[in-house]
Amino acid sequence: MSKVNDKSKLLDAVNGMFDKYDTNKNGYLELSEVSTLLRDTFDKLGRNYEEKDIIGFVNMADKNKDGKVSKK
Repeated sequence: MSKVNDKSKLLDAVNGMFDKYDTNKNGYLELSEVSTLLRDTFDKLGRNYEEKDIIGFVNMADKNKDGKVSKK
């Protein structure tokens, strides 16, 4: 399989996950949506998450520093 196909599959998976957790369909993951995403992810890993995990994820993924994670 080519790297282009791998990248395309990964992008499709990420977009699908984003859409699943963007419950109000505004094109952003807000803190409550990120919390749900992390809870589900950490549950699958058998781990607990804390508020610092949510804040850390948003800070890492929030490109324009508006407190939300944008799909773009």
